[in-house]
Amino acid sequence: MKIQFEIEMTPEELRRLFGLPDVSKIQDQMLEQMSEKIQNADLETMKNLMKPFIFDGLKSGAENYQHFVGTMLKMATLGKLDLTGKDDEDMPADEQNGKPASRRKKS
Repeated sequence: MKIQFEIEMTPEELRRLFGLPDVSKIQDQMLEQMSEKIQNADLETMKNLMKPFIFDGLKSGAENYQHFVGTMLKMATLGKLDLTGKDDEDMPADEQNGKPASRRKKS
């Protein structure tokens, strides 16, 4: 059985529905402080501000990519990843269960 719900609401309404706090004032203050620091910064200060975003971001991105590729290779070698591009609905019933399709000639 498949059930789908389509709900139309704004991000603000969704935030209130889940009971999450409104952090827009805090975000505005942080952006204002950052823009002040950037406008009044020398080169060394700019490097210090951007270092965590650039170097740590690249490092975690590379780690995430390695994890993703490793997981895909593991799934492919264990036979849990379908690399044929076929949907289960297009496959014969015995192929859907992981068994090879029977080799009958179509007449």
